[in-house]
Amino acid sequence: MTNRNDNYIKGRVDAFKHAFNGVYILFTEEPNSIIQAVLTIAALLMGYFLRISSIEWIVLSIVIGMVFAMEAINSAIENLAD
Repeated sequence: MTNRNDNYIKGRVDAFKHAFNGVYILFTEEPNSIIQAVLTIAALLMGYFLRISSIEWIVLSIVIGMVFAMEAINSAIENLAD
């Protein structure tokens, strides 16, 4: 039973390694991702200085996550099409 648990944990660790590698590739090889990261920082700073509400922070976080997710999907499709 220990071997089965070890394999499960190793699989989860490998999955996270691949995920973080994908994020690294996204930010090093896609110029639009860097622009979006800069604009994300600007949006977060504006939210802080404008003292937006908790609900607005949640919405902002969801939108930022969706933008990066769509950029990752778009980059993956472009790489497959090339």
